[in-house]
Amino acid sequence: MQQLTPQQLGFIDTYLKKSGVQYDDIRHEMTDHVASAIEAKEGDFKENFYSYMINHKRELLDSNAAYKKLAFSKAVSLITQNLTKVQFYLIALFIFATACLAGYISGKEIIADDLHLALVVLSSVIIINFWGYKIFSKSSYSVIDKLVMVVYLGAVFIRIDKFIKDNTLLSLYYSFAIAFFILLMQSLYKLKKQYKLRYGA
Repeated sequence: MQQLTPQQLGFIDTYLKKSGVQYDDIRHEMTDHVASAIEAKEGDFKENFYSYMINHKRELLDSNAAYKKLAFSKAVSLITQNLTKVQFYLIALFIFATACLAGYISGKEIIADDLHLALVVLSSVIIINFWGYKIFSKSSYSVIDKLVMVVYLGAVFIRIDKFIKDNTLLSLYYSFAIAFFILLMQSLYKLKKQYKLRYGA
């Protein structure tokens, strides 16, 4: 059988959602697994699909943890790739250089305070927009949602900056933290877009 169409993938995805698989990323990973099994068969799509589900539905739904691990691995891999690219360092250094220039023009010696304020505002805007989108779109991702909250709460409660006394190093830290938040959200948006394009989620 040929590769399944987006409509057929959407059919599997909808079936799994109605079967109780609510997290989008876990459901999409399951859909991928089911699609691969059906593509290996000859004949009518729906006949093959229902035949597969009769034999494997219980096993599939019981494997929730394994598909969650797969989704987590995919998300972390994408974030790691983006954070090891030169783009991440260029963004951080651009933020630092811009802050230094602004401080020089305004005659301000300590720019770390302004960068910290920028980090707080940016992370707050990101988290508000993220949850606003989540509520209105009614999408729910087991991995992405948790990653955003862990990073945000980690930045709020684990204050590494309290141990940095040098203002230049502190400014660099805040610059990299801002760049990290930007690329984290870019990575998660890219992952959600990949899911959406493949499954129409």
